[in-house]
Amino acid sequence: MRVKIGEKYWKMVFTPVPDADGNCDPPTARNKHIRLPPRLKKDPKRLMEVVVHEMLHGSDWTKDESWVETTAEDIARVLWRLGYRRSEPKEL
Repeated sequence: MRVKIGEKYWKMVFTPVPDADGNCDPPTARNKHIRLPPRLKKDPKRLMEVVVHEMLHGSDWTKDESWVETTAEDIARVLWRLGYRRSEPKEL
């Protein structure tokens, strides 16, 4: 799935991610990817949090991991409480 963050595009894919719940290439990289491990498909709440987390990295690479982690958890928690849930995407 192609996603736009700011004025840049990443390809978001489910693929094994060793030792992490996800990762994001820097905004300056060519052919940028956001990678999500397939196991997260079984945990939609955690998947939401990780997607928000990686998109925050893409939106502002200068933010430290602590800020990204806390902010992603807060945003995902609010979205979950509002009733947002994952449905099968057309592609990913």
